[in-house]
Amino acid sequence: MKGVALSVRQPWASLIILGLKSVEIRSWPTSHRGPLFIHAAKTLDERALGRFRLSDVPTGALIGVVDLIGVEPFTPATWRKLAPEHLDTGPFTLGLYAWTLADPRPLQQPVPWRGDRSLFEIEVDGNLLL
Repeated sequence: MKGVALSVRQPWASLIILGLKSVEIRSWPTSHRGPLFIHAAKTLDERALGRFRLSDVPTGALIGVVDLIGVEPFTPATWRKLAPEHLDTGPFTLGLYAWTLADPRPLQQPVPWRGDRSLFEIEVDGNLLL
């Protein structure tokens, strides 16, 4: 199965696949819509790990798939409105985009994978989804 993936630092990647974070914050838009593999980057956000009390999260691996259903620029109003979905407690910053994600599906087990910047293409066994 071919696909497109996005690297996300932990614990944000796990929060997406657990269905607790449905808006990803990016500094760039994309025209891609549809399935998007979530890659748990090797870099950890230590502060967020403590905030969400998560430990032993996978890194350097594909962990699940979501559907990217929309991308829009953040405004001060949308930043506040979508706060429960993007989970960022920081102030609004101009130039950011809200990537709306839906239908998170975990892989049966994390698949070790080297991440990349931006969106990147992958090819995996189609039987990995639960």
